[in-house]
Amino acid sequence: MPIERKFEIDSLCYPIRLADDYGRVMHDRSVYDRALFGELRVVLHTLETEQHHAARSTYHHNEHPIDPNSGLVWSAYRPSDEPQAYNYNIPENMFASVTLRTVARLLREFYHDPQDARRADGIADRIDAAIARHAIFNTMVGRIYAYEIDGLGHAKFMDDANTPSLLSVPLYGYSVDGGVYANTRRFILSDADPYFYHGKYASGIGSSHTPGNYVWPLSLIVQYRTASSDMEKIQIAMALAASSAGDGALHESFDVNDPRKYTRESFGWVNALFEQTFQK
Repeated sequence: MPIERKFEIDSLCYPIRLADDYGRVMHDRSVYDRALFGELRVVLHTLETEQHHAARSTYHHNEHPIDPNSGLVWSAYRPSDEPQAYNYNIPENMFASVTLRTVARLLREFYHDPQDARRADGIADRIDAAIARHAIFNTMVGRIYAYEIDGLGHAKFMDDANTPSLLSVPLYGYSVDGGVYANTRRFILSDADPYFYHGKYASGIGSSHTPGNYVWPLSLIVQYRTASSDMEKIQIAMALAASSAGDGALHESFDVNDPRKYTRESFGWVNALFEQTFQK
């Protein structure tokens, strides 16, 4: 089987989040071993290298023109595995910033490595400053976050169902600008987003990874968890119930006009997130 070599920032971040969540929830300090220490340092080195992609990286796939000094971490592919239009993915960078703060905390608390902890915080600081400076744009619906940028003034305005997404950013603990996020949320949950679909059974965000008019239950659950009104939550719960296609399970995506049409019969991620969200 050929190696895809698809570099996505979230692939570095999720293992750190999982290890830290497990250690804290289970009160199990054994997870903070030498192997995890090595992983933290590899993640730190990789994110720092890709923050200086043009000068330091040996990875050269799906490259587009960029501002090499933007302060953002470069990547080639979205969480959905699709190639990026521009090499600075904003929700991925937000997730990286949060992960780097976790790396810094773990390095200080469990490994007594203040030097690398400062490196991690410094990379996160540069990401945060770059997002504030380069990733917020004035639009007809107000100031919003772009999904991808190149640092040269070009931007992609959209969201993708896969996470991290712009919609999901608050759930990862990133300190967004509240007004900008609210505008962004309205934008991506409207026809202005090229991957927003609405039909007889549901309205929500899909992906270039799946057919047109197919909404992801994953994005509906994220929408539910970021909703502020009970009416919106009720509508989403009804759409999720309708999407099961009679098999009692949630799938990767489904046709908004016919839930019997769906992708991936078995998709454990979204079913686990549903249970976590709606458990009594």
